[in-house]
Amino acid sequence: SLAADLGERGHEAQPVEGRRSQFDVVADGTQLAFTSDRGGREQVYIVNLDGTGLERISIDGKADRATWGPLNEIAYASQSGGGYDIKIFSFATRETRTITDGIGSNESPAFSPNGRHLAFT
Repeated sequence: SLAADLGERGHEAQPVEGRRSQFDVVADGTQLAFTSDRGGREQVYIVNLDGTGLERISIDGKADRATWGPLNEIAYASQSGGGYDIKIFSFATRETRTITDGIGSNESPAFSPNGRHLAFT
């Protein structure tokens, strides 16, 4: 399976199109979130591990460092100006909310095990 071939979460892989990409596999092993510049600028995409259902979930100037949360959400770093902001995409609402909104440069989000807290650097 693709999940077995990928190994540990958070590794880098060479996508079919675009540059090297950081990826993260959802806990149930059915989907992959990854960053690719296949559309011209780095954005966050999801895809089923069987290769179907490719979908871009970010609409930012640049997006990177996607990580799955336990509550059916993906957090990522978004750059639309000089620094990065943390955003969270919810599969339940299909909406993205900004967490940091221009306060410094924030990257590398990580959810707590229960999904109630988010750490970032």
